Amino acid sequence: MDLDLPTYDVFLLTRDIQHHFAQQRTTFRALSGILDPSVLRRVDVHHRHEGDTALLRLFLDRERLSRSRMDFLIEHASSVGATVIDPSTLPGRASRMRFYDEYVQRFEAHLLSFPTLDGAMRGLARLIGLETTPPGWRNAQEPSHLAVRFRRGETWLAGRACCLTADGIYIAAGGAPRAGDVTDIEIALTGEPISGERSEGAERHQSISVQLVVRATVTQPTPSDVAGASGASGFGARFLLDDAQRAQLSGVIAAMASRGEILAQPPRRRDVRYPLRWPIRLRRPDGVVLEARALDVSAHGLFLSCAADEQPLDYRDEVELEIPLDVDAPPVVAHASVMRALDPRGPFTPGFGLSLDATAAFAGFVQRVARRGDHLVIVGAGEGRVDRVVDALVDTGYSVIRARDPIALIGTLSGARAPDVVVLDESLEGSDRVAQSITRSLATRLVPTLRTRNASPADVRRMVDAALLS
Repeated sequence: MDLDLPTYDVFLLTRDIQHHFAQQRTTFRALSGILDPSVLRRVDVHHRHEGDTALLRLFLDRERLSRSRMDFLIEHASSVGATVIDPSTLPGRASRMRFYDEYVQRFEAHLLSFPTLDGAMRGLARLIGLETTPPGWRNAQEPSHLAVRFRRGETWLAGRACCLTADGIYIAAGGAPRAGDVTDIEIALTGEPISGERSEGAERHQSISVQLVVRATVTQPTPSDVAGASGASGFGARFLLDDAQRAQLSGVIAAMASRGEILAQPPRRRDVRYPLRWPIRLRRPDGVVLEARALDVSAHGLFLSCAADEQPLDYRDEVELEIPLDVDAPPVVAHASVMRALDPRGPFTPGFGLSLDATAAFAGFVQRVARRGDHLVIVGAGEGRVDRVVDALVDTGYSVIRARDPIALIGTLSGARAPDVVVLDESLEGSDRVAQSITRSLATRLVPTLRTRNASPADVRRMVDAALLS
């Protein structure tokens, strides 16, 4: 065991966890103010049947962990029967090695890399068979009026802020940006609550009292296995603020505190959802066929958006779906149940959440969408072509940035993390000198390049799939 760790480890030990779970979860959620994403890098969960014992390993940033934060953690954990173990205080290197190599390994179950304490507690609850309905104290406080969106490539996606401090944020959402990416995050504090998690097509009836867009570095996307255990996915990000933005953000945090608002944790979901834009044909119980579009998919369901003038389905309606595939294969025909019907007259994106029995073909489709979401593609093409190529990629789950001219393309390559592939279409016009500059930039950053000529948008997407998914 290497004890020269980049983080500072602290362990929370609890026996008879089922008895103490509700109280401890409430208290640990209150710690999010001092253990924000800039301090708490991740949490590992270990459980042992003997004594129903849980051990939470907190990976803390050495530079940002102050003595006052440590004292606060010890005080609150101790108040609900948890013991705080700091391995660095154990006498001698040998005893510290025994703690990691022997004591921790005695636990039979291990869930790794949760981004927040509350996510770790939800994962633990699933492991030991506990329900994790929201703690009762939430009902006594005002719901949060904070709305957030983030940029994924060029697409804005809505999310749920689970933790917000002056230094960073944790957002629960599908389709997180890549670790190391610098992205834009929009934060809006409204006069009335904003409902719903999808921004596409949604109308905001609430008044916005504060709105700002800030840059942030993505630090901790939730790994897929952790998302499955906790029922939520998302990412942490560290803000890159100027003085004016920092003052504005401090005002948002102060306003929320004065209202007694809390940031609600995301609902526990069966599967991770992946954003896309995919055509679906739906047959209603009365035989009427509708053309719809899936805005996200998961292993056992999808969310459909229909035209605004279409009559909504009802909860628990049984429908038949025809789902075209992204490969050369017949469409999937599946029976589905409407689990959530969203009225277009409300503040939500109108549409339906459906549950279906997954076939092998549909499971393969979802897996490909999930893998595409891990990649950033840059498309350089002329004005009359770039939009069609970008749409073909975004529709199937890719994060994409477009460049309509060579200078813009060079600018897209200046990010902290290089794209996964660049599509260079012959319609991208420029001088030989500019072309040479693009070639040098791509070679310097070791970016794979696909050169296209007269290829259909669907064929371009297949080329990108072959480069990134095979």
